[in-house]
This record gives sequence, structure tokens and C-alpha cells, in this order.
Amino acid sequence: MSPESVNLDYDQSDVVKRTLEKQNAHLKRTVVKADPASTAPAASNGDWKALLRELKSMMDDGILTAEEFAAEKSRVLANR
Repeated sequence: MSPESVNLDYDQSDVVKRTLEKQNAHLKRTVVKADPASTAPAASNGDWKALLRELKSMMDDGILTAEEFAAEKSRVLANR
């Protein structure tokens, strides 16, 4: 197959759609609505560890960059 016959202009809309659906599904699982009149209690030992695992998973899936993961990890560890 010659380089001229390779079609590099493919439709990326399905890839983008699947990525957005995955990100939205993740957000629906992790977003917690906060009551402005109250503050959330500190996370228990298991909660912060689970949150770190979830953040790592998001980075592995390409949802978070390494820099975003590091920032969130620092925030979680500072608030445990």
C-alpha cells in the first residue's frame, strides 16, 4: 500500500463522544453536591485512600494529567 492511498482523514467524532461519555460517567460518580451552610467532615482513613485510587485511575485513563493528579493528591493528603 503506497503512502498516497492511506486515508489519514478519519472521523474522530466517535472517539470524542466515547471519551466525553466516560468523563461524564466518572463525574457523576464522584461529584458531591455541597451544602454551602455546612462543611464536609474530614475523610476517614479508607475514604482518602479510595479517593487517591480513583484519582490515579483517572490519570491512567487520560482524564487527568500528571500535574493535575499531583495537585489533587497533595490536596487529599493535606486534608486527611
